[in-house]
Amino acid sequence: MKSGLKVFDEIPKWNVVAWTSLIAGYVNNDCASEAIRVFKDMESLNVEPNEITLVNVHVACARSRDLGTGKLVHSRVHQLGYDPFVSNCNPNLVLATAIFNVYVKCSNLNTARDLFDKMPKRNLVAWN
Repeated sequence: MKSGLKVFDEIPKWNVVAWTSLIAGYVNNDCASEAIRVFKDMESLNVEPNEITLVNVHVACARSRDLGTGKLVHSRVHQLGYDPFVSNCNPNLVLATAIFNVYVKCSNLNTARDLFDKMPKRNLVAWN
């Protein structure tokens, strides 16, 4: 991770792809809190997240059992028009499962059940 961070230090202008790569790197190296911190930094600089960013942040929230941030990020998903539980038009099942998993891991089972029922499609991860 340290050598990867050196590469990021050399990027002259950060875009959503660079931010998302850093967030995913932290998630994949079991540094969920750092991933969430980087996401908050990105948002404070008005860099708009994409669906991949949002999946990774939800994974970080689930791993760190951070329901508060998970709810805020889910709200942001809705605000950006990516909410897979609202639109059945080409729903992002990976994002739906990541959001659902936050509520499950944080023991908010009523909301998790509601989201599960709203999933337009369910994959093996959702069923497990």
